[in-house]
Amino acid sequence: TETGRAAAHSVIRRHMLTEWLLVSVFKMPLSETHNEAHNIEHAISTQLEERMRDILGNPKVCPHGNPFPGHEQMTSQWISLTDLPVGATVTIRRIHEFAEDNLELLRFLVESGVVPGAPILVADVMPFNQTITIKVADKPLTLGFSSARFIFAVKAS
Repeated sequence: TETGRAAAHSVIRRHMLTEWLLVSVFKMPLSETHNEAHNIEHAISTQLEERMRDILGNPKVCPHGNPFPGHEQMTSQWISLTDLPVGATVTIRRIHEFAEDNLELLRFLVESGVVPGAPILVADVMPFNQTITIKVADKPLTLGFSSARFIFAVKAS
C-alpha cells in the first residue's frame, strides 16, 4: 500500500541518515555503520529525522553509496565492476546493500580501500575462474565476481 511504502521509505531514510551520523560525527568505520544503524533506525522520530537530514546536508546516498528513496535514478549509470573492461580507470561510487549485509566482506573492502570515492584500475578480468583484479592505490586486489558484482563505479574523468 502507499502507507506501507511511505513507512518503509522512512525507515530506510532513518537508517541511511544514521549511517551518515555515525561516520561523520562519531568517526565510526564505514564497515561498522550498517549494523549499528539497524539498532537505531526505529527509535528516530520524524522530527529528529528531519533535523538529521538538514544537518547532514540532505544527502542523496548513504556513506556506502546506496541511494535514498526517491533518488534511485542517480545510480542508473553506475557500472558493476564485473561489467568493466581491463584497463578501465574508474571511481568507486557504491557498495550495494547486499554486500553491506555481509560484515566480513564489507570489512575486507573497507580495509582494502574499496570505498566510495576511491579511484581504481581494472587490471585483469578472468571469466574462466570468475575473478577480477583491480588496483587500489597501486595495490592489486583480486575479487570474485560474486563480490565484485555488488561494487559500482563511474568512469574517471
